[in-house]
Amino acid sequence: AEPGNAHVHASLGRLQAMRGQFTEAEASLKKAAELDPKLVRPRMDLADLYATTFRKPRDALALYRSVLAIDASHAGAHYASGIVLSGLGELDQAGRAFEAAQRIEPRNPLPPLALARLAIARKDDRGAMNWVERALAIQPGMAEALETRADIRQMRGENDQALSDYAAVLRVNPDRVGTLLKQGSLLQKLGRNEAAAEAYQAA
Repeated sequence: AEPGNAHVHASLGRLQAMRGQFTEAEASLKKAAELDPKLVRPRMDLADLYATTFRKPRDALALYRSVLAIDASHAGAHYASGIVLSGLGELDQAGRAFEAAQRIEPRNPLPPLALARLAIARKDDRGAMNWVERALAIQPGMAEALETRADIRQMRGENDQALSDYAAVLRVNPDRVGTLLKQGSLLQKLGRNEAAAEAYQAA
């Protein structure tokens, strides 16, 4: 009925992606972007497809940047571009992208958590702890932030505090296999082999 309606193509592309019809979704989202050069949503959805399903990080990054050319205050595009840049090993650029997202959405815990993980990659435990505490101040009990804080504490040799954080994560999310493995590894390192074995068995 309206073959030139970019919003319809964008919605169709999103639905196709949800149904696992990724090739069709790509075509629909490209059509929507072509029909409306200022429409953000299909560009974000297509970039997400490239970043995840299609494993085309450079294409994803180009699209996130095209969104920022339309709307420089789009926190999601800054954050997502930071994730892609981190995966490409461009840590300085990733940090700037996460910092931009954090400035735009100061109540979102994800950008400071991402900055904490970047600091860990740089072996900067002080900076990492600062950022992860910011994330936890925004969302206390956030499992990903607690696990990251445990990782930092383990880096520092603060093993009892690290185990406490891993345990806090597992009380809320007992099926987090990665956390169980980290817990087991640390317990084994400390010679608490029976407890380590329990963590491994749970994993």
